[in-house]
Amino acid sequence: MIRLEGGTHFLVLNRQNGDLKYFVQAYRGFNDALASLKSNQRISPIFPIAGAPPPSLATRDKSFLIFFGPVYPGLIDFSSSIHLYLTLGTLNITAWCSDESELQEINSYVNNNNIGGEIWEISSGEITNISQIREEETDVPDSSKEVIPISPELRTSAREYSLLIAKAQGKAKQYWPKQEENLKKFDKGFREILSKEKDDLGRLTDLVITNAAISHFNSQTYNGMSPITVTESDYSIHSLLGIGLASQALATVRDFVSKTFTDTDFLQRIKLLKHRRRNADTVYKLISADQFFNQDHLYSAEINEELKTNPRGPILPTLTFFSGRDGFRSTRFSLSAPLEVISGANTYQWTLLTLTHEISHIFIAGVLGIFFPNPKDENKIEKTAHLLSNKIEPLNLYEQAEQLLALGFARLYQESNSSNPSPPPKENDCSIDDIKKYIIYGSADANEILTHTFDFLYFYNSDAELYVRSVWSSWSVVPDIETRIPEYVNRTICALFSGNMEWPLSTTIELFKTLLERLLDGHSGNKPEIITRAITYLEECEKDCIIALNYRIPFVKFVRGFLYSPRIATHFTREERPDISSSEFRKETITNPLRFLEQHATDHQPQMLRSVWMLQHLAFSELEQ
Repeated sequence: MIRLEGGTHFLVLNRQNGDLKYFVQAYRGFNDALASLKSNQRISPIFPIAGAPPPSLATRDKSFLIFFGPVYPGLIDFSSSIHLYLTLGTLNITAWCSDESELQEINSYVNNNNIGGEIWEISSGEITNISQIREEETDVPDSSKEVIPISPELRTSAREYSLLIAKAQGKAKQYWPKQEENLKKFDKGFREILSKEKDDLGRLTDLVITNAAISHFNSQTYNGMSPITVTESDYSIHSLLGIGLASQALATVRDFVSKTFTDTDFLQRIKLLKHRRRNADTVYKLISADQFFNQDHLYSAEINEELKTNPRGPILPTLTFFSGRDGFRSTRFSLSAPLEVISGANTYQWTLLTLTHEISHIFIAGVLGIFFPNPKDENKIEKTAHLLSNKIEPLNLYEQAEQLLALGFARLYQESNSSNPSPPPKENDCSIDDIKKYIIYGSADANEILTHTFDFLYFYNSDAELYVRSVWSSWSVVPDIETRIPEYVNRTICALFSGNMEWPLSTTIELFKTLLERLLDGHSGNKPEIITRAITYLEECEKDCIIALNYRIPFVKFVRGFLYSPRIATHFTREERPDISSSEFRKETITNPLRFLEQHATDHQPQMLRSVWMLQHLAFSELEQ
C-alpha cells in the first residue's frame, strides 16, 4: 500500500545566465530552499512516499528525475529502490533513480498506460538531457474554431475567448479527458448565451468574466507540464510543477454535484410542477409543521411521465479555478476557491465542502430564473401580482410555489417598514410595480436565505452540528465580517429551522447557540472573535432573531416544500468507500467527494501533507452515482 510520509522537500530549478543550461537541486525544507533562491529560479514542493529522502542531484554520478501523470497514487507499484514523490501538478508523480534498469521500469509503466511526462538526466546538478514521454500535439474541436459573430468593438475579446477555450480543450483531451466533455459543453452553451444577449454591454460583461476564468483555469491546470522548463506557473511556491492536480480536485467536487442534479432532472422537475395538481389547502397559510413540507413533490407519477416528452435542457458547467482575491465565489460562468485550500484542505476553515454553498448559489439562480425569468415581461409579473394578492387562485403546485416565493419577497420589503410580520397582501394591494420593487429590494437577502437552506438540506443532510462547524469556521477567516454578524446569524437560523420545522423558533435558536459554544470550546489558544460575537448577539437579541425568521419563513418553506427531494439527496449522503486512513492510498478511488471531505477536513490547523493527500484522492474520484 502506498503511504505518504516523510515531510516536504523542495525542487529548485535554475537557468544559468548567458546560456541555456539548467540546474536542479533538492532541499529537505523550505528555509534551505529559500536561502539558495535566485531571481530566475523556480520552485515546487515534492511530497515523499514511504519516507523517500530528497533526491541527491549534486553528485557527479548520473541520475534521473522522471515527472509523469496524472496517475492515481494507489495504482503505482515500482521496485523499492526507486524513490517516489507526489506533486500538486498535473504531472503528479516524480521518481528519482540512478540505474538504467530502474529508468526502463518506469518508462515501461508510463508507455504501457499511455501517460505523459518527461525525463531529466542529471549530473553534478546540471540537466544534461531532457526527453519527453508521449508528448504530442492534440487537435481541438472544430466547434471551438468557429468565429463568434460579434460587433467589431468586441472582436478582440471574442478572439481571446476562442484561443483560450481551444487551448483548454486541447490540453484536457491530452491530460484530463473527463474534463474535455465539460469544456465542450461550456463552449457550446456560452456561445448560445452570447448570441441571445440583447446588447454589446451584456456580451462584453460575459466575455470579460469568462476570459478571466479560463485564463486562470488554463494557467493553473496546464502550467508546470511538459516541457517543464518553459511552462512556469504563476503561483510562486508552485512555479516549477504547477497546481494542476489541485485544480482537478476542485473540478471534481463541482462535477459530483452538477452530475447529480443533471442526472436527476432537478431543474426540469421544478418546471414540471405545473403538471401536478394544486394542494387542497393554501400552501402559504400552512403552518411550518404541516406534513406538506415533508413530502417529496419533485418525484411523482405525473412528473416522471412528463419527463419522457419534456427532457431536461443542458446545464452549463462552470469554470473552476483558485483565486487569492475572490476566495470562495460563484458567478454565472465560474466557481472559485481560495488559494489557501491548497495547503489547508484538511481544515474546517478551508475545506472544499464550502464549495457546495457557492454551487447552491448557481442552482438557486437557476430556480429564480424559472419563476421570474424576465423582469420586463409585464404579463408574467402581473400574474405573480395577482397570485400574491389573491385575485386569482393557483391552478397547480407550480403556481402555489410561485405564490409562496413572491410572499417571501413581499415580507422582506415589509420588514423595513414594520416591527412585526405583516399579513399576506390583500386583494388589490399588489401591483406590477410592487412586485418589481419587492424583488429588487429583497434580491440579495432572499438569494442568501434560499442558498443557505438549500445547502443545509442537500449537502449537509440537515446535520446541524456539521453545518454550523463548517460554515462558521470558514467565516472566521473572512475579513471584516464582524459588522455583518446579524445577517449571518439570521441565515444560519433559517437553514437550521428547515431541518426541524415542527420546533418552536426559540428551540432552533437555542440549538444554534449551543453548537456555537461547542465550536468555540474546540479551539485551543485564540478564540475566533466572530463566534464569540455571534453567541453574544443570540443571547442579547433573541427576540430580534425570532422576528427576522418570521419574515423569512416563506423562503424556508419554499425550499423545504418545493426544492428539496430526499430521493435526490440520497446521492449526496451515501457512504463513502473505501474507509481509508489518513496518508494511505488504496487501489480503490473514492466515490463520494462530499462525504470524504466531511470525514477528513476536520483539523483546526493546516497540515500540508494531509491536504495533499486529500487533494490527490479528490482529483481521481470516480464519481459513481
